[in-house]
Amino acid sequence: MARKGGLDIEQGILVLLAEEERSMRELETRLNTNYASVRAHCRVLAFYGMIALVEHARSEANGRPYTTARITARGREIVSERRLAINAK
Repeated sequence: MARKGGLDIEQGILVLLAEEERSMRELETRLNTNYASVRAHCRVLAFYGMIALVEHARSEANGRPYTTARITARGREIVSERRLAINAK
């Protein structure tokens, strides 16, 4: 299996978040990559205003703090433009 590149991971994050807000752990599982990689790429996307990171105080399941990510309007624009470019090919 080939290793995923950074752009592949970031694109995957945007596509998944276009569907709904997700936790970092869920992104890790869905993208089949590690938590540190997801966290790093989410920070980059948040820096550029494509996603927003939401810190939660406690999980109801285990009582630990956790972070979710949601797509912003700018991120939605990029996802829709990318899909149009793929469909045009």
